[in-house]
Amino acid sequence: MKRISMAVLLLVMLNMGCATTGDPFAGADISNSRVFGVHYIAKITEIPAGALELQLWVPLPQDNGQQRISAVDLKPSVDCRVTRDERYGNRMVFFSIQDPPPELNVALSFRVHRLANEQGSGTRRYVPAVSRDISLMAGSLVPLNAEIRAMAAKIIEGKNGNVAKARALYDHVLKEMTYDKSGIGWGRGDFEHARKICKGNCTDYHAYFIGLCRNAGIPAFFEIGLSIPSEGAHGKTGGYHCWAYFWSGKDWVPVDISEADKYPEKTDYFFGNHCMNRVAFARGRDITLEPIQKSEPLQFFIYPYAEIDGKLHAKVEKVSYFKNLD
Repeated sequence: MKRISMAVLLLVMLNMGCATTGDPFAGADISNSRVFGVHYIAKITEIPAGALELQLWVPLPQDNGQQRISAVDLKPSVDCRVTRDERYGNRMVFFSIQDPPPELNVALSFRVHRLANEQGSGTRRYVPAVSRDISLMAGSLVPLNAEIRAMAAKIIEGKNGNVAKARALYDHVLKEMTYDKSGIGWGRGDFEHARKICKGNCTDYHAYFIGLCRNAGIPAFFEIGLSIPSEGAHGKTGGYHCWAYFWSGKDWVPVDISEADKYPEKTDYFFGNHCMNRVAFARGRDITLEPIQKSEPLQFFIYPYAEIDGKLHAKVEKVSYFKNLD
């Protein structure tokens, strides 16, 4: 493999990142937006002596109707290439490093102009490269079966149209779930765990919602990124955050149920809107990387994923920072 320049990397990201053409903000109201920088550091540790090859996949944020990515800088930029998963269109940088050192540091920096995705603001322009067929399929942790279909049918009984049905499912998840990261099993986006335990984080809330939607015949998909604090000029990001979209019958509608649970006064807002305090990295679940990883498909692709000599290497430390640039 050969060295790539950041100019080439940026060009690939901007031109192939989403289904929209031209300027993703053209015609949008950008008054409700923010500009910030992100610095993302990953350290792969405890690489065993005698390892022959380290393979590393680093997710790349990309343009869509709500965000514009620029000023991308990646270190190191050797022994790597930009790739794309075929199912969801997620972008990544793939490293193949022979005779790797005991540790490897990777740093990714970029600038984000992020719009709020709000009804009536002229900014809902997201055209995801995710088919509605894929968004109706079962996943390894989001099943389709007669029991869940009956459950979803009961929740949406008497509702007409995808929006009214999705709102009933949203309200059900919001009522049943508690944001609680204690115990075990949370944070996997496991529909059955969320349904039975009724506790978890954003991945569990949205797995529950997406599973109910799909069993009700409503296409829905998952997206993950970083939460950017709304206060303060700089500091650590709020860690990963995820959200969902469902198909209204004419467009993709955003929801964020875990945020609605944290901020009950915004329950109505987070059905149909996403605030600007986030940056999206990847969409979909059960992700097959490019080139294909040896281990199981990934449930989420927000952090670097590493394999050493064809086996998962979980010793990856990560931290990310933001700085307001408005």
